[in-house]
Amino acid sequence: METDHHYGHQLITNRWSGAGLHTQNRKLEAGKAEPGWWSAQWILEDADGNTINPKNFSLNAYTQFTPEAGKYYKLQQINTAKDIMYMDVNPKRSDELVFLPDYGGDNGGKAWRFVPVADGWYKITNLKLGGNKVLAIAKNTNGSYYFVLTDFAMYPNQLWRMIQFPDPTVKKAATEYKLNPERLATPNYTLVSKQHGLEAIHSNAETFDNTRFVAYWFNKLSAPYGPFDLMVQPAPVNDLTGIRNIPLNENEIRELVNTTTQQALKAGEEAMLKATPKAVSPYKLPSGRIKGETGLTTVVSGRDLGSLLPVIQTEYTQEQWEAAEYAAGKIPLEIHNNTNFEVQIILDYIDENGLPVIKRYRPTPSGKKMLVLLSPDVTYLYISVLESGNSYLVYQSKKFFRSKAMKYFLDGNKDKVWETIWDW
Repeated sequence: METDHHYGHQLITNRWSGAGLHTQNRKLEAGKAEPGWWSAQWILEDADGNTINPKNFSLNAYTQFTPEAGKYYKLQQINTAKDIMYMDVNPKRSDELVFLPDYGGDNGGKAWRFVPVADGWYKITNLKLGGNKVLAIAKNTNGSYYFVLTDFAMYPNQLWRMIQFPDPTVKKAATEYKLNPERLATPNYTLVSKQHGLEAIHSNAETFDNTRFVAYWFNKLSAPYGPFDLMVQPAPVNDLTGIRNIPLNENEIRELVNTTTQQALKAGEEAMLKATPKAVSPYKLPSGRIKGETGLTTVVSGRDLGSLLPVIQTEYTQEQWEAAEYAAGKIPLEIHNNTNFEVQIILDYIDENGLPVIKRYRPTPSGKKMLVLLSPDVTYLYISVLESGNSYLVYQSKKFFRSKAMKYFLDGNKDKVWETIWDW
């Protein structure tokens, strides 16, 4: 049956033969109807004289879900996914629909109520959203469909029925491939809208071209289904308070404990960082002159180069001058290897730009030392000590909340290493 869009009447044709009903010869006949024949154009009415839309009328051939007045229902998705999924309001976007398992807390987005509107059509409201929000269907430019939640305005894409749509391809494949056919044994339904009727539901001859079969077989993340490819089983919600206060499961409890612990640790670390004063560098910019040059002020103050050069001086080589410039404002960390084996040092910290840094330095032989210059804005510093050669971790320092001017002594052997810290 198809609509003559110019006149608003219906053309009634036989699906098998393609013959159309007409009265061109002043009697009812079935045969080829030429375009424009008024004798082949019909208006369908029910017993009360109301015009019938054939798109809607065809739905009467299917078993329909009749909800209990005022009752909310959970709609379980029928597929072979490990978790049982229910139609739900996206917890992150209230205008979007998703399929999720039960989780701890408010699951009111899974509770749907069918409110009768007219002629066997319902608007579908949600317990969590309440108010005037209803389920609606929209169509993409590529012909696919998607669910949305909108304010009710009596639009045909907001009016629904649930029918038992027998899909022989899905049932045959579920049986042959043993894809949980017992789930299909329980009556399941398909949502259809008044606007689109059955046009969005397709049963293809080829099993693997059938999106309803794919939606049944795979889980929600991998199945390329559209809304009309979903088969659901309704179950009444008898405890509206309970569904909004579902206890946390074991995984959620562990995750909550872990999150709470991590938040507490982070808060503690931030407090310690705030309470730890920023180190002051013992190095200032050099003053004096480079050998062979004139015109520079010959003034040296304090310990400008006291730890870099053997003696305080006012005349430097180019290399000494550049080293002093590099050291200015930085915090010295001098690591002494007093163990009886060669070690390799790794520094792990957050730099002055807030970025994580891991630096691995050249091996330091027994009895030797190394000097590292850090920014005073370095935070959360760890010193890791590896046995050079096999990279086996033999020691790790405590956490330094800020860079610290210090001499760090390592003592012991491969079986036991300990640290001693002297202020600079």
